[in-house]
Amino acid sequence: ERKMVLAESVGGPSKEDRLAALPEIGSTGIAITDLFPSGRIEINGERYDARSNLGAIDNGSMVQVADVRNYTLIVEAEETE
Repeated sequence: ERKMVLAESVGGPSKEDRLAALPEIGSTGIAITDLFPSGRIEINGERYDARSNLGAIDNGSMVQVADVRNYTLIVEAEETE
């Protein structure tokens, strides 16, 4: 029986590093695509995959991060006054 042993492992960011790189809950940004329910948002010049927590969110709408699930930002449309 033959076995393969790797001399080195392939590097990459750890789970903790990937989560730390995501915006915090409460961060605000703008939808750069329609979220129906998934799309893309931008926060502080960085773009992220996001999913609407409830209903569709139009491109250009202000959004707020409500949660993070499986490395995807869960967002809600910000209330406009």
